[in-house]
Amino acid sequence: MRCVLSGIAILVLCAVSLAAPVSNADHDDLVERIIERIEEANALIDQASIEDDYETVASFYAEDVVVLPNNEPMIIGRDAFIENEKAAREAGFEVVSINSTIIEVFTAGDLIHEIGTYELTLNVPGPPFPITDTGKYLVIWEIQPDDSLRIKLEMWNNDEPPDY
Repeated sequence: MRCVLSGIAILVLCAVSLAAPVSNADHDDLVERIIERIEEANALIDQASIEDDYETVASFYAEDVVVLPNNEPMIIGRDAFIENEKAAREAGFEVVSINSTIIEVFTAGDLIHEIGTYELTLNVPGPPFPITDTGKYLVIWEIQPDDSLRIKLEMWNNDEPPDY
C-alpha cells in the first residue's frame, strides 16, 4: 500500500508542478536554448548540404519526415528525401551557400515550430552562373526520447522565382 500511495503522491506533485505558472524569464531561457540548438543543427545541415554529405543531413530527419518542397511533389520518409536530394545533385543542382534566419520559435509538447527566411545560392543546369533564391520556411522539430531533435515536417517556398 505504501508504494501505491507514493506513486499517487508523485502523480499529484507532478500535476501541481505542471499547473504552476512558468515565469516569463524561465520561458524565455527555454526558448533561447531551443533556438541555440536549432541554429547549431541548421549550421551542420547547411554545411553537409554544401558538401553533399547526405548521411549527415539525413541524421537530422525523422524516419517518417514529411517534406513539402516548393514546386515539387510531397516527399514522405527520410529515405525518399535523401533519394530526392541525390537525384537533384545528379541532375546538376549544387548548393553553393545557405543563409537562414530564424524569425520565430514556439513549442507545443514535444514539437518545436521554427519559422524563418532563407537565401540559397545554387548552381543549376542551364545558366553558367549561380542563382540566388530567397523565401520563407517552416520546420517542425520533434524532441526524441534521447533529447535529440529530428525534423518531422519541413516546407519552404520562394518569395518569387529566381532570375535565370
